[in-house]
Amino acid sequence: MDAAREARVKFIGGGSGASDVLMFSNPAEGSPVFKYDQSDDTLMSSDPMLKDPYEARMAEVRESTIAKACRLYNRYPCPIQKSNIRVRFL
Repeated sequence: MDAAREARVKFIGGGSGASDVLMFSNPAEGSPVFKYDQSDDTLMSSDPMLKDPYEARMAEVRESTIAKACRLYNRYPCPIQKSNIRVRFL
């Protein structure tokens, strides 16, 4: 990805498998531009306050019961049930 802006999927259809078609909405005028941003030993990001659109919709930070801490919460129920999770150590 060279650079991109957030868009919504408007249509999924077409053939089967690799011939499926995705149609996207036009990005909103003035919406932020996302691009690859290599970090190094002294710089985490050239724009550290740029919000990830997926995280903005799916997660929120709230006060914690632990002093000087915060907690990260899902905005929506997680579709994965504990019984469906399998961990394999190699």
